[in-house]
Amino acid sequence: VPVLICAMMVLPVVWSNVCTGIRQTDRQLLEMAKVYRLGRFQILRRIYVPSVLHYFQSACSSALGLGWKAGIAAEVLALPALSIGKQLNESKLYLETTDPTTGNTTLDFVEPTIYNSTETHYYVDTSAFTEGSYLVDIDTKEHYRIGPRASLSGVYNVNKGYTIFRKVEILDKNDEYYIVSNSTKYGIALYDHIILNGKIVTEGQVIYQ
Repeated sequence: VPVLICAMMVLPVVWSNVCTGIRQTDRQLLEMAKVYRLGRFQILRRIYVPSVLHYFQSACSSALGLGWKAGIAAEVLALPALSIGKQLNESKLYLETTDPTTGNTTLDFVEPTIYNSTETHYYVDTSAFTEGSYLVDIDTKEHYRIGPRASLSGVYNVNKGYTIFRKVEILDKNDEYYIVSNSTKYGIALYDHIILNGKIVTEGQVIYQ
């Protein structure tokens, strides 16, 4: 797509200049060519090409800058891999954020805690972000926008000495215990230490050192 758009922008400039060069060809030279009975190829090579060459060079000089600008603009829209336009678009969208109170542009590195994921969404702790911020995966360069909030069922894991929320999928329960799935992504594992009453703690709270 960027190549096609670039060609469509450049072609009219080159075509117009070449046509002008053909129209400005010296008629006396053409008449002399007829007198000496020069062939069509000889007329083209010795008369038309030198006449058009100056106009063609001028068109290329103008089209070079126009094509560069059009190509970058097309890359911003099409977002092909490993392109300057894609990098510019990423910088505009999510590598730079604006503080609504000061208007200053900031760039921060944050390693979010992922609680759950689906085919289209990731669930993260929003306490480290502002509404409308973008997250960037360092490895894949994919970007995700902080959007609507949702609730998850889970427990607080304390294996590292502080509380970390972990999603659980409840399969069955009674008054004494819960049966949960052991294959929940970003969930708990066998022998994990958890808080029985999650209402008395908060995310990241130190339990023991």
